[in-house]
Amino acid sequence: MNQDREAEKMMIKARIGMLREHPFWGTLALRMPLVERHDLPFKTLATDGEFFYYDPAWVRANPHPVRMSSVAHEVGHCMYQHMSRLGSREPRRWNSAGDYVINAVLKDSGFTIPDHWLHDRKFAGMTTDQVYSLLPDDPGRFAFDAIMTPGGGSGKAKPAPSEVEALVQGWAVAVVQAANSARKAGKLPSAVERLIAEL
Repeated sequence: MNQDREAEKMMIKARIGMLREHPFWGTLALRMPLVERHDLPFKTLATDGEFFYYDPAWVRANPHPVRMSSVAHEVGHCMYQHMSRLGSREPRRWNSAGDYVINAVLKDSGFTIPDHWLHDRKFAGMTTDQVYSLLPDDPGRFAFDAIMTPGGGSGKAKPAPSEVEALVQGWAVAVVQAANSARKAGKLPSAVERLIAEL
């Protein structure tokens, strides 16, 4: 149970704001229960595709627009299936590559992207695999969040391959459904439209 009620309310408010301003992202954000954590690698945010983990101190220290962007950012990791596609790649470099891709899409979608987040226009339109291949072994700057393998943050036993596949498929279906709803409302960003075409 989440102990810091103020931080939890701020996270709920961020998701409500997304439903109003960015319905595609907001709809997908509702798929993940909010879980307060004080042991996250970067003391910020993380996801394993099933849960949304947040450090309450980080939540309280950041303004509402950044909280909304942060929630959308974690959704992006799930959309692009970064957790299940890690494979033998170097985790922090893979996370950084994913952040460059996600933040470019979020910027084009009208979200606030803080200066210290990984964002470079030269990576716009690239896949995470392409960006990963261009980054040095030690990118220097690292992502502000953490991605965990499915089930990696919940303390549960490692999920079976069939459970991971079900999680991946569930996200793919949810992304298409959220896109259809946002498209009908006339609020599907062109950057997301391209992603849906790829999916």
